[in-house]
Amino acid sequence: MVTHSKTFREQVLNDDLIHALGEYFFRKESGDWWLMATQLIQIGPGNVAQKLHRDLENFPAFIKMGKSGPCVAANCMIALTEFTEENGATRIIPGSHEWDNFEMSEEERFRHEDTIPALMKAGDMLIWDGKVVHSGGENKTDSEYRRGIALPLTPAYFTPEETYAFSIDLEIVRTLPARVQKMIGFRSVFPASGSGLWQHNFEKLEDYLGLH
Repeated sequence: MVTHSKTFREQVLNDDLIHALGEYFFRKESGDWWLMATQLIQIGPGNVAQKLHRDLENFPAFIKMGKSGPCVAANCMIALTEFTEENGATRIIPGSHEWDNFEMSEEERFRHEDTIPALMKAGDMLIWDGKVVHSGGENKTDSEYRRGIALPLTPAYFTPEETYAFSIDLEIVRTLPARVQKMIGFRSVFPASGSGLWQHNFEKLEDYLGLH
């Protein structure tokens, strides 16, 4: 999404609400944060429901911490089309972030009948903590496509899913605001403790790259 869409990188990633969400979920507990990935997800006619999961599962140690652990993932789903129960709206299990046991076996863990659909119109956004159980729904229609942009965030001391620093041309990066450069991995980050990460010879990455 960052590479292919000028609108996405210049407007969506620079939107004040997206940055306010990053600050809300991570600043006090973890310090800096950045983008885990960006995905345009389409669920078409006949597509089955996605496997229920927590975004937290990218970081296994935090499964063991359960509900008392820090927030290490937060996700946003921006609807590009209407999300209905019939066309595969994102489904969540309300209250699943407060369950006592995050280490249940596959047989006992999650049931689709416990989920509810997040019904949205184009332009709406669903926001959830990475501890919440969710999935894409089943598309039961003959001709409707459910499309949305997933924009998950994570503390900057974690490895993101997408290797943006190796996939985005530096000349594109130079056109972006500093806060967007940081969230895609082109500036050093400073967690709540320690002396900083993602540096070059112990100097800020942005200085090495000549970003101003």
